[in-house]
Parts: sequence; C-alpha cells; structure tokens
Amino acid sequence: MLPKNLLTAAYWQNLVYSNAEFNNATFIKTKHMYAAVFEAQKQIFVIIRGSDAANDWKDINRKFRKTSQGIHEGFAEAAQEIEQKVVDLLWSMPSLPIVWVGHSMGGAVAQVLAYRLHDWARTSQVITFGAPRVFSRRTSKDYDRVLEGKTVHVVNKLDFVPEVPWIFGSFRRTAYTLYLPAGLKASSWHRPFRSFLSVFPKALGIKGMDHDSRAYLSTVSTYVTERLRKEAKKTK
Repeated sequence: MLPKNLLTAAYWQNLVYSNAEFNNATFIKTKHMYAAVFEAQKQIFVIIRGSDAANDWKDINRKFRKTSQGIHEGFAEAAQEIEQKVVDLLWSMPSLPIVWVGHSMGGAVAQVLAYRLHDWARTSQVITFGAPRVFSRRTSKDYDRVLEGKTVHVVNKLDFVPEVPWIFGSFRRTAYTLYLPAGLKASSWHRPFRSFLSVFPKALGIKGMDHDSRAYLSTVSTYVTERLRKEAKKTK
C-alpha cells in the first residue's frame, strides 16, 4: 500500500530548504534548526530542515554519544532547541492529526520530537527522507511500540547517511524503511564516490546526489507515479 502523504511530504521536505514563505506557515528558526508548521488537508504538518551549514556537522551530527534516554546526543540537543516552540505552536492550533516530516538531520529531529511528545500530540505519521539513525536498540523498540505503524523512512539506494551512526550496532533505525532506486543521475567523474559525496552536495557544488532533498523528491515522484500506474492497470 502506498504510504499516505508520501509525495506531499517529499515536496515540503525539499521546499523548506528554499527559505520561501509558503502555505501560511509559521517558521521556527534557531541556531541549528529551521522548521515550518502549517495546517493543510485537515492535518498539521511539521516540516524540519536538515543540515544546512558546516556548524551543524560540527555541533550536532558528530556527537555519537547517547543520552540517558537512549537518544543520539546531538539530535537530542537539536530537538531541544525547537521543542518548546513547537509545543507552544501546536497548542495554539486546532486539534488535528500531526504529520512530522524531515530530511537528513531534520528527519532525526522529527523522530525525537514525535517520540518525546507522543503522550499528548496526535501524531498520525512520521515521514523521514535520508534520516540517520537516532535511538539505541531499547529506545528504538519503545519508539516502535508507542508510534506503532506510523513511521516511514524513505531511503535512496546509494544514500549512506541512513546507515550512520552505526558504531557496532549501538544506534538503530525504527520501522519501517521504504528503499527506493538511486536518485538523480551523477556526473561521470564522481559516480564511483556518489554515496559518500552525497552528504555534502552544496559544499562541493554537486547537484542531484542521492542524499540531496531534490533527489528524494525525484525518486519519490517516480515511485508514486509508477505505483499509481500499476494500480490503475489492475482495476481495468
């Protein structure tokens, strides 16, 4: 079955990098985080942007220790930056199902917030694109228990970011993962290294690598179109 809101989420996770004002959204900006919160389709979308500066890697992504709650220390701190602002904003909005969306580090933070706020937030979905691993084995199991069947991790075939931080299996991905073919076509000189280089597409001037938000929009669009085409054939 085609995951609900998949194409919509892929569109917003890419657009949030543009810093454009859209959809009557309220924007949350902190030192490392940028998020857009808005109501659409009788749902509330919380779209969280991924790493967009070198300091994000220095201050957040490189922290591989776990908190006492079994959460990646860097992503826990990043979530803490915006958590109260997100909570205050959600309380001021209609009581509607919440869809948490994020690309890369934004996907990691989306999971942390959905997990921390599960007691009262009406989470209907968590959709991540190229998100790294966030939780310890035990916390990952608890996440799947409290948010059972609500999370979809979209992973492009050659994007290695979702496989880190691994560190002898100490960080785990929550269920469920939707693997898609490779993203946009790579230039010939960096094709052998595209999985590694995809982490730094902007810094290296490389467009369309597998971890890039635009690549995820492309692969999801292709996947959804193909699925709908096959389903239409079955109904004939």
